[in-house]
Amino acid sequence: MTNGSDPFLDLVERVADDLGRPEGGSLRGSELAAEAGFSRFHYDRLIEAVSGETPARFLARILLERAAYRMTTSERTLLDVATEAGFGSHAAFTRAFRRAYGMTPSSWRERPGRYQLEAPNQVHFHPPGGLRIPAAGAGVDIAAGGVDGGSPLLAVLDVTGAAWVQPLVRVGAVTASLGALLALLAGVSRTTLAMARERDLPERLAQIEQRHSVPRTAQVVIGLVVMSLVALVDLRGAIGFSSFGVLVYYAVANLSALRQPPEDRYWPRLLGAVGLVGCVTLAAMLPLASVLSRLCVLLAGCLYRLVVARRQGGGEAHTAQRYPET
Repeated sequence: MTNGSDPFLDLVERVADDLGRPEGGSLRGSELAAEAGFSRFHYDRLIEAVSGETPARFLARILLERAAYRMTTSERTLLDVATEAGFGSHAAFTRAFRRAYGMTPSSWRERPGRYQLEAPNQVHFHPPGGLRIPAAGAGVDIAAGGVDGGSPLLAVLDVTGAAWVQPLVRVGAVTASLGALLALLAGVSRTTLAMARERDLPERLAQIEQRHSVPRTAQVVIGLVVMSLVALVDLRGAIGFSSFGVLVYYAVANLSALRQPPEDRYWPRLLGAVGLVGCVTLAAMLPLASVLSRLCVLLAGCLYRLVVARRQGGGEAHTAQRYPET
């Protein structure tokens, strides 16, 4: 994968690379999802939302288009063409081909037509062994090896003769990124403030600014960490890592709601149980690497909190001393 910013373009380039190999045609949706750092469930829905097709349907269509082209430009047997397209038998290939083209492979070879099938994304097999992406009247050919660079949108603007828009696109991207960062800082500010008040953060990060009563140092560090992640790492792994942490946060909140006494509860316990099950279910669908790495961080945080509590002579006693009941 070469373009972490566009999963569908990554998929197109990966398929183009596979088509350029002699043994190409063996890709599977689970393999593509693992390479992209997503679960199969999330990856299928992400690609379908962008392209109108799941990865499996996209792959099947491209391979059928290549098979239709092969039958009209080569002397390969139908069984060889079927095997290259990833089918285990001539019968299975014939059924799939008939559904797509309305005729059997043998009839197609005698009376060929347009090999490109209708597709919502208009990405098609492009002879001899690549793919073609349409772009506002011009086409971008993705051959084996893919497209260099990590800015597919800027590349499309360049191809379509709209390079003058690139500065506006860059400004828009920076503005959107800053907006997302500010939203993140606002979202974690309450948690950070609570941790600072309870001394759950290291001493330097737990300092609360007197004028506005916010942990300014901790928030600045969080902002720097986020910007470093954007600049240095593949965000797909970071998103999975962050998603698991958010799900743990809400799972704890739902579990706490289940333990509330009846007189303090506004909503039925069933709502908390459904929320808890939902959090656990979504967490189970995340990539295993993201889950394991986040669990390690959570374990390290728990160990740190245990050490700090022991040094303070017991976290509960310390809290009671700082916040007496009124």
